[in-house]
This record gives sequence, C-alpha cells and structure tokens, in this order.
Amino acid sequence: GVNAAVDGHYGSMRSLGSVGRIDSLARKSGGRNKTIVRLRGDRKLNLKPGDDEERIVTINVGGRVYMTCIRTLLKLPGTLLYEMAQEGGELYTDSAVFIDRDNRCFDYILQYYRSGELDMPPAATFSEKLWTDELKFWKIDDPAMKLPTASEVDALQRELGKPATNGLRRKLWLLWEDPQSSTMAKFLLGLSVFLSVGAVCTFVLETQPSIRTLEVGYHFLGLSAVQIQDALAMFEMVVIVFFSIELVTRFIATSKKLTFLRTPLNWMDALTVLPFYLNYMLDPSNNNNNGTVVDILRLARLSRILGLALKLGKYSTGVRVLGRTMKTCISELGVLGVLLIMAVIIISSAIYYCESTYDIYYNGGDEAPSKFESISRSMYFSMISVTTIGYGDLTPRTSCGEFVACLAGLSGIFVL
Repeated sequence: GVNAAVDGHYGSMRSLGSVGRIDSLARKSGGRNKTIVRLRGDRKLNLKPGDDEERIVTINVGGRVYMTCIRTLLKLPGTLLYEMAQEGGELYTDSAVFIDRDNRCFDYILQYYRSGELDMPPAATFSEKLWTDELKFWKIDDPAMKLPTASEVDALQRELGKPATNGLRRKLWLLWEDPQSSTMAKFLLGLSVFLSVGAVCTFVLETQPSIRTLEVGYHFLGLSAVQIQDALAMFEMVVIVFFSIELVTRFIATSKKLTFLRTPLNWMDALTVLPFYLNYMLDPSNNNNNGTVVDILRLARLSRILGLALKLGKYSTGVRVLGRTMKTCISELGVLGVLLIMAVIIISSAIYYCESTYDIYYNGGDEAPSKFESISRSMYFSMISVTTIGYGDLTPRTSCGEFVACLAGLSGIFVL
C-alpha cells in the first residue's frame, strides 16, 4: 500500500528538500546526454533496502519531481528509464536523477510504464514533432510509426472473422479481405474499384435524354441510342454479378457471421446489389399499380447509386479517416446540430409572423401575396439563410422580415 501511494506522488521543485533530501548536484552522467544529471538521493527513502526492485527512486524532470519504484521502470525493456534502473545505471546507483526535458510529456510517459498503454497528449497542447522528439529521447517506439507483427496482424484478422484453420474458407477470406495476401487479391481489389467507378458512370449516362428516350438518329462512336442502352445494361449486369459473388463469398468465408451482419460496410455492399434484383422483381409492365411500383423503382435506383458511391468510398483511405474523425467528434456534431435546429425554428417562426402582416394589409394590388405561407415553408428559408447559402427564391418584403433575415445570416456565421 505504501509503494502504491509513493508510486503516484510528484511535487514541485520547491519540495526537493523534503521529498528527496538531495545533498548536492553530482557529476554529469558519463556517456549520456547533457540533459541528464545524476543526483545523490537519500537512502532512507528505500522502503526495502534488501529488495532492489522495490526501491523508491526520484526522477526530477524539468523541475517536477516524480517518485516511483524500480520494478515499475523495469516493465519496458530497451527504454531509457529501463537502462537507468538496471544495475550500474544512474537510478540504480544514486536513486535520484535530474533530466532537463518537458515534464508535461513525462506525465504520459510515466503512465505508460505503470499501465502499459501509451496515450498521446491532446493535439491542442503538444505538437506532433514535440511528442515524437520526446519519445525518441526516452527510447520509446512511436505507436504511429510501429509496424504490426505477423502475429498481431493474424490476431486482428481473426477478430474480423478469418477462419482459424487452414482451408478453402481461409483462402477465400484472405482473397476478398486482405489485398496484401496475394497477387490475385490485389487484382480483385483493383477490379472492384474499376467496376465501382464504371457502375457510377453507367448510372449517370443512363439519365442522358438522348439515351433515356432512345432518340432516333442519335449516334455516339458509331453506336445508336438503343445499342448504347443495351451496352450499359450489359455492363451493369456484369457489375451486379461480380458484387453479388463477392458479398455471398465473404459471408460464407467469415467465421463470425453475426459480426459480418452488424458491420455497416457490408450493408453498403448489400445496398449496391439488392435494388437491382428489386428492379426485376417489381416490373411495372406486370403490375396493375404502376404508379406505386415506379416510385419504388426510383427509390431503388437511388439506393443503388448511393450504395455504389459508399462502396467506392470504402476503398479510399481518406474517406475512412474522415469517417473515424466524424465518429470521434459525434458529441460536438450533436451540439452543432441542436444549435442549428434551434436557430431554424426560432427564425422560421419570426419570419412567418413578420411576413404575415404583409398579407393582412394586402389590398389586392399588383404584387403577389407573401410566399411565407407557413412556418414549415419558412424553415426552408431559415435553413438556407443560417447556412449562409441564400438562393434568393424567397425574400422578405417587410422591414421586420428583413431584420429577421439579417439575424439569420449573422446567427449562421456564429453557429458555423
């Protein structure tokens, strides 16, 4: 209990006399950096003189004193404090040392010795270069620069669903999930990216008026509108078959099917292929309620292009980083969303009641009535004003409404 209490204690430079009773500055540490100075500590601080690993040592970093046990520093072999705690090292010999480094960084470094987990300081407090330099000085590997070992990669892949035993399922899993496992896996990754881009381009070309309406006399590269439409449909069929095989094969190969079903990226892949089959199942020509079916098909096609776009983003490292960033900042984004909704509701109500006076005093002249006919209609104006877009299709006509519109623009700047 005493060791645990002492292990977490640190004080200011003024408490050196009471904490360490350091007699005087001694010689500079031979062969080490000039920022390290050996001190002669008080042996009375050693709670168990017979047990070297239980000895209490004092580390003064940049004027702040830290006290810990030798056994704590011996947890991370190869680091600077580990070498100093070894027999013949400064801490082992003198029980105290002064190190002229940033003590703010040392708080995280000493905690790394205690817990075994290295946390990076907040980016607002430390620059990345300062943190990297400190880790280099203390001889600690930077987790951001450390490459995972083969065993760590294998353990991570098993958590993601890689089968534990060698076999066909394991080979299929590596083929679709790990592009670095083989040349064929890299080829499939490149083919997936190509087909995703091609599918998006196909979806865009299908909406061209000349192709959509099968314009007579239209030709492009010697192909008529009918031939182009057939070629696009054939390419779309190839894309859907490929992605369907990919999705089914990955589901069969994984050893954690529930995890597979709960992964959002897999639902994005399903969103790419399912609308295509829905399109064939709900053929408007074979259904009496054509209007409803057409609406469903339009929604299905929109879902398909959304799935293709998300699937294409899955292969981009930048998109994944952006997704993780948004996930980390979800609470801040929630606060921003609440402020935006509050501003829209208040401004919509104010602009509606300001502009309603125009209709009250409207005497049937040449001017049309106000377009702010309801609060819900006014929300459109509020949203584009608060977000500082302002299309100009809705404009206030009263002085009160113009004042509220000015407040909307200012509030948008403050909120954003």
